[in-house]
Amino acid sequence: MKTTVGDLRKLIREEYLRGVPEFVFREAVSDFIEDIKRHVTTFVNVHKADNFIEKKQAIESMQDALDKLETEVNAQVEDALWSFIQNV
Repeated sequence: MKTTVGDLRKLIREEYLRGVPEFVFREAVSDFIEDIKRHVTTFVNVHKADNFIEKKQAIESMQDALDKLETEVNAQVEDALWSFIQNV
């Protein structure tokens, strides 16, 4: 029995969608963001803030920016994966 390219693409799509749940990618992005938060918090605490209020404001600002970044990265990953699945 010969396998056509279309059959092979369909099989890859099915296996890919079944093999890697979406939460795995979201968890990877979340870990990435947490690592950035840790580094930025250390930088703010050591170099950028002279008192507690400035540190708190800087960390809150960083938190807001990284929350937005996490949303954007998740959307980019989802779009890239969708494009990949469509091209396979």
